[in-house]
Amino acid sequence: MPHVEVSAGTVVTILGMIVLAVQAGAIPFTYAAATRHVRRGGTRPALVATGAYLLGCLLTLVFVAVFACSDFPMPLAVPLGYLPMWLFALLILKDPEARPSGRRLRS
Repeated sequence: MPHVEVSAGTVVTILGMIVLAVQAGAIPFTYAAATRHVRRGGTRPALVATGAYLLGCLLTLVFVAVFACSDFPMPLAVPLGYLPMWLFALLILKDPEARPSGRRLRS
């Protein structure tokens, strides 16, 4: 296997491109998770938002990789990878229709 040297600038550029690619999936997920946490009376929303952002980045990368490694072309795989994250964000923000006790919130 040949030895290839890669400059630090190349590594930083590639990592920056990856971070830019996951923003469209990570930001809505972060907003939804932090908003739900605050609505439920949680403390330390900045810590929750940081954790949700990192989880959103990781999940977005996984979803984009799943679609990119299948038979989808890359320009189609990236938006399809964002779609599950947007759906997760919508489900997190959705108001519950039932309480844990079994009673309905709305009649």
